[in-house]
Amino acid sequence: MDPPGAGAARDSAAAPGTWLLVVTAAIYLNQVLCPVYLLRVWHGDPTAIARFLPDGWFALAVDDPVLRWLAERWPRPELLSWSLLRVPALLELPFVVLAYLTVCRWCGAEVFRRVAVWPLAIAHTATFCLVEWSLFNPFTAQDIALCVASALLTPWWVARLSAGDRQRPGSATDLVAFTVSTAALGALVLVVYDTALLHNLGHLGSALPVAAVAAAVLVVARLVARRGPVAHAGPGITAVSASLGWFLVFFAAPSLPIRCGMSFGAPVLSAVAGLVVVAAGCWTGG
Repeated sequence: MDPPGAGAARDSAAAPGTWLLVVTAAIYLNQVLCPVYLLRVWHGDPTAIARFLPDGWFALAVDDPVLRWLAERWPRPELLSWSLLRVPALLELPFVVLAYLTVCRWCGAEVFRRVAVWPLAIAHTATFCLVEWSLFNPFTAQDIALCVASALLTPWWVARLSAGDRQRPGSATDLVAFTVSTAALGALVLVVYDTALLHNLGHLGSALPVAAVAAAVLVVARLVARRGPVAHAGPGITAVSASLGWFLVFFAAPSLPIRCGMSFGAPVLSAVAGLVVVAAGCWTGG
């Protein structure tokens, strides 16, 4: 017989949110090692690779005294070369998939189970590869190979995560808690993208207040959500909750292609695709 709390501990260990924290930690560890490599091997100047990329990359914290101290003492810094672009290419897919599945799990166990992770991974990987190709640089072939490898491993891995036992939002309070949680997590995802996945560790100081507020809001929202529904769901709440769940299911695969289409020259097509997904979610949920 399991000791009290053992089941909850196992569920937490297999939750996408737990592994999202692990992947995020790995991303930031890489962002500590990358400046070490650049300081020792490239003399702190990323121009050789930055010239292939648009503005908004490589605001490195190479002047940080802690990083300089670490760089001076790191043995064999040339072995850290993969921290430059390649490791982010490997970790980006699990990062975004785990973030999305975390939101789905908040919306209910049945929503989490309905998400087709293989189409999600394939659509996101295809988008990542197209973006990589559009930003062609000396590491593009390796980046694409790592994206494909990640696409093969990530669905297999996340399929083994726990859906939990949460019911879909059953009250206005639940819906507000879910919405606030999703917005706060979205803000944190954007911070990770800017400060880590784009090699902008130098932005971390200015991003910390935003991240701290978002994290605090997220914690409060999840505490509220754990109280459970305070009243029986009426037909309006039930319809909204069901539509929201189906929207998350339908939006999983095309979410990144739609967003990137807005940024890479296909805003009308992306808007139409988004409206179709919204309509499908409302129709199915209703």
